[in-house]
Amino acid sequence: MRWSASRRRCSVSADETRREELAGSILDGTPIDWDALQSEATPPDRPFFQQLRAIAAIADAQRSEAPPDTWGPLRLLERVGQGAFGDVYRAWDPRLDREVALKLMPADPDASGPLAASIIDEGRLLARVRHPNVVTIYGAERIDDRVGLWMEYVDGRTFHQLVTEDGRRFSPREVAALGETLCGAVEAVHGCGLLHRDIKAQNVMIAADGRVALMDFGAGGELRAQSAETMAGTPLYLAPEVLEGASAPTAAADVYSIGVLLFFLLTGTYPVLAKDLEGLRGAHALGDRRSLRELRPDVPGALARVVERAIEPDSGRRYPSAAALGAALRGAGSTRRHVVASALATAALALAFLAFYRPDAPSPIDATRPQIAVLPLANLTGDSNE
Repeated sequence: MRWSASRRRCSVSADETRREELAGSILDGTPIDWDALQSEATPPDRPFFQQLRAIAAIADAQRSEAPPDTWGPLRLLERVGQGAFGDVYRAWDPRLDREVALKLMPADPDASGPLAASIIDEGRLLARVRHPNVVTIYGAERIDDRVGLWMEYVDGRTFHQLVTEDGRRFSPREVAALGETLCGAVEAVHGCGLLHRDIKAQNVMIAADGRVALMDFGAGGELRAQSAETMAGTPLYLAPEVLEGASAPTAAADVYSIGVLLFFLLTGTYPVLAKDLEGLRGAHALGDRRSLRELRPDVPGALARVVERAIEPDSGRRYPSAAALGAALRGAGSTRRHVVASALATAALALAFLAFYRPDAPSPIDATRPQIAVLPLANLTGDSNE
């Protein structure tokens, strides 16, 4: 995808999500049409875009450096992503005789320090998670001045790519089903005593075979050993208490992030928006949150209520676990037409019974012979496959 000014017709200053998307494009190496952006920008925004353009030039220069051919026993085939936590490569592991995804942290002379040790420890903990919708972690190691985490390679598209690049509009029923699957994956992570801490559209992929895969544990950590001082994750997906640093992250913070992701899949935007981190904190403090059904009126009330509860500012009012959120999504995903169809079918059978049953009249039916009543059948579901 190439960023261009024609991609969105609203003014740059009015689009509160564009700055974050531009920053993400710089990190990911997505081409940006800077000339077109600056020509459409309002005068107050032009200096900001000039600064971003300079930062992008530095990032491009670093990316142009030839990547290493190998890292330890792994042979690096191509770089497939880049972000704040490091580079991601498609690699070949001769020991496993398969392709893997390798996440290499930036080179650090202090690669033997506590941060590197923490990443390696977390990688080894994450390797305990076994779930079909969680990317399998194979190992973590420090080699020379770089720490790497290698894992299952998934060929597919992220939710973010599907929404922002492909223009995919998910139906409420699809979102309920995808959300339930994601909750099962997150619950498996929590069940191993871990938090993800960076659940977002960029970190959930739909593989070529249709499998949902939760990935990228760069910000993960142990469930019982989190510090309130270090904020990890992407701000728009972070729970208010994490943004404020008032308490250590808990499973409730991951539940909040899932709720924001569901909101994004349904609307293409976020429940709370701001131009910077301080503005985001202020918006949360003021309760400045947008209504899901105002942005997407066709979302059933049951599903909207589930999402709204997941993103409750008060962590105590959210679902107590990812499993509880998944169960609520499963209930909301039962489409209303099937409930109505079932009720109508039951009513039809009751009426038919009353029509045939007259306790005060002699029965014209020979009770000594088995009888079969064939009633008119109609497909009330609206589904041609039913």
